[in-house]
Amino acid sequence: MHKNGPAAYALCMRQGDALIYSTIGYDPQYKDLSPGTVLLYLILQRLFAEQRFRIFDFVGGGDYGYKTMFSTGSLDYARVLWFPWSLKNFALVGLHYLSRRLWDLVSAFKRKTSHAKRS
Repeated sequence: MHKNGPAAYALCMRQGDALIYSTIGYDPQYKDLSPGTVLLYLILQRLFAEQRFRIFDFVGGGDYGYKTMFSTGSLDYARVLWFPWSLKNFALVGLHYLSRRLWDLVSAFKRKTSHAKRS
């Protein structure tokens, strides 16, 4: 909190003996005060004091420095989504796959042409 208003937030969910650090954010007007980092320190301080959880999980992708700095180990994982078989779901998954490939192609083309312009 800062001046009676929230400066940062974190949603942590309990899963057995693990606490999942899943959704975080901060008010951009306080970015110079590093409110997310301060909140993380406070969360970790309380977790160590209470000793209720065996694992604090920095869930999700992304290579963020704080994950490496605060972690004691890591696990590779894969997220699997299961959709019931239907023509609609097949079409949606197929369109999603095609849009991702198209995005990759456009990105590669853009990188190549911007590199060629600099040369």
